[in-house]
Amino acid sequence: MVGKHDFRDPMRPVQMPAWTYIRSWLRIVPQTKLPLTWSLRAAQAAARLRMVTRPRLHGHVRQAIRVITDESLTERTLRCYISRAIAVRRMGGHTYAPVSRRSRQWLLRALRPEGIERLERLRAEGCGVIVLGTHVGLSGWVGPVLRGLGYPVKLLQRKRVAPETLLLLRRDGWLGEVLPYPSDKDAGPHLKKLHELLLSGSWLQHSADYGGAAGLSGRYFGRQVRCYRAPWALSRLTGAPAVPVLILSDERMRARMIVGPVLRVPADGPAQEAMQRALQTYLDFVVAHVGPWPWNMTRPDWVQG
Repeated sequence: MVGKHDFRDPMRPVQMPAWTYIRSWLRIVPQTKLPLTWSLRAAQAAARLRMVTRPRLHGHVRQAIRVITDESLTERTLRCYISRAIAVRRMGGHTYAPVSRRSRQWLLRALRPEGIERLERLRAEGCGVIVLGTHVGLSGWVGPVLRGLGYPVKLLQRKRVAPETLLLLRRDGWLGEVLPYPSDKDAGPHLKKLHELLLSGSWLQHSADYGGAAGLSGRYFGRQVRCYRAPWALSRLTGAPAVPVLILSDERMRARMIVGPVLRVPADGPAQEAMQRALQTYLDFVVAHVGPWPWNMTRPDWVQG
C-alpha cells in the first residue's frame, strides 16, 4: 500500500524515503500548532478539491452514507457529507498530530468528553480495561488522547501505519507502547500476551468491528455484520471491562469524545450468548452516535459485507 509501512515489529526502524519523511513533517508541524477545528476544516477543504479532481474514488463513501441516512438527501448535502467523511478519514487514519503533546486541560477543553467519569472510576479500581476500537470518526486519535489524559493505554495493534503516525510515535517515545499486529501463526501467543497484560492491570486497545466470517454476528445500521470475537473472549476470561470510546466530528467539524457504557462478559452461563449481548450493546452505542453524524463512517467496507 503506497504511503503505508509495515509495522509488525514496532521496535524495528521502518525505512522511509527522504521525500516521504520531509512531506510528513511538513504536514505534522502546522497541525500541532493550529486550533483543532481549523485542522479539520482545512482537511475538509482539501477533500473538496480531491472530489473535483478524482471524483470516482469516493463512490464507496457515497454508498455508505446513503445506507446510513435518508435516501432523499440532496446531491449538495450528500457531497458535503462526503467531503467531511474524506477529511475525517484522512485525519483519523493518517495522523494524530492535532492532539499530540497536548495537556490534559487542553484535551478536555477541545474534545468536551462525554462519559469520562466512567474511565475515572475504572482507573480508581486499578483493573485492566479493554478500550474497544471502532473504524468510525477520528479512530486513530483515541489511544493518543487517552494517554494524553493520563490513562495507561497500550496503543492499538497495527499492520500498516501511515508515515505521519510513525513519525509521531517516534517523536513521542511511544513505539514501545504499540501492540504489533500478529501474523496468523502468532495469533495464539498474541492473545495469551493480551490476557496477561489485562490481568496485570494494563489498558489495551482492541478492534471490535469487522471481524471476518469467524467473528460474532450483530446488527449494524440494519445489516447483519461479523465482528471480532477476541475482545469479548478476553473480557470473559479475565473479568476486564470493555469500554467503547469514540472521537467524532460534529456538523461544524468540531471533535467530540464520547465514552460508552462499561460492558462486562460474565464468566458463568453460555459464553456465546453473553458475548453476543455485549457485542450488540456496543454496536447499538456506535449506531446511536454515528447515525446523526454519518460522515464519521470512514470505513464503509461493511456495506458490501
